Amino acid sequence: MIETPSQAITIDIKHADAIAALSDPMHGGVFELIRRRRMPVTLPMLANQSGLSRVQLLRAIDALEAIGLVRHVRARAPRTVPAYQATCQRIVVAFDSRDPAECAAILTFQSRATVDVQTALRRRPPERLDGEPNSGWHQAHLKCRLNAEQLKGLGQRLHAVAEYLMQLTQSPDPAEAPDTVMCNFAVGLTLVPLETPLLPSPPIFALPRSTLGKLKRFPGGDGLDVLTPRERQVAVALRDGRTRGEIAKQLGLSPNTVGTVMRRLHAKLGVHRRAELVSKLAGL
Repeated sequence: MIETPSQAITIDIKHADAIAALSDPMHGGVFELIRRRRMPVTLPMLANQSGLSRVQLLRAIDALEAIGLVRHVRARAPRTVPAYQATCQRIVVAFDSRDPAECAAILTFQSRATVDVQTALRRRPPERLDGEPNSGWHQAHLKCRLNAEQLKGLGQRLHAVAEYLMQLTQSPDPAEAPDTVMCNFAVGLTLVPLETPLLPSPPIFALPRSTLGKLKRFPGGDGLDVLTPRERQVAVALRDGRTRGEIAKQLGLSPNTVGTVMRRLHAKLGVHRRAELVSKLAGL
């Protein structure tokens, strides 16, 4: 394994032990819980979040440590017990797109890593519409016509696809613009109440080896994933054109606190003016 730009780690599809570890949804879920904390997390904290036993957690952590995705952090005041921290923010699986065997291995890896989702969906409760909370399931479809620039934005921001498409449905029809090349897509989002909770899935990207050296940054490497939830709230409000006072009122903060968060946004995203910040956040 090698370290790559944008806080990513690359794992080759030929690395059997690493691929086997990541193919287990439990291992991927434990990694994602640790990654999202962005600070050392202890076993009791992980047990509380995941519902897994100590034995299950230690087995997953051992597998993640063995492939370099998690590191052990010694106890340090005020923390009196050891903790764990993720070594990267995203995982890239490298393969040869011209090799049928490696392409098949990528698809097998994907199906194994998501088997928990498919299993849970097959166990979903029968549809009920009697008004009881959490007793039914809901499905919505958004039909959009995207031009080339919108398609590029969608590809870069799949983590915000629902919000992005909702914005597009409220925009003027791009087909009315002259000399526009259109792309037709149908995106379906389904919300299904599950009988048992699922662990979150980690950010994993499969990329051909031939492209790795040519990329200036990996997918999702725009720096926005380093923001805290509060910073994201302020960032979205700034993107929507709200003033500092409006943001303070909306979030129940003081204008000075909003200003402090804005300064942190500038530092984390490497911008100096609000206009640059808004441009950086355009697709968030």
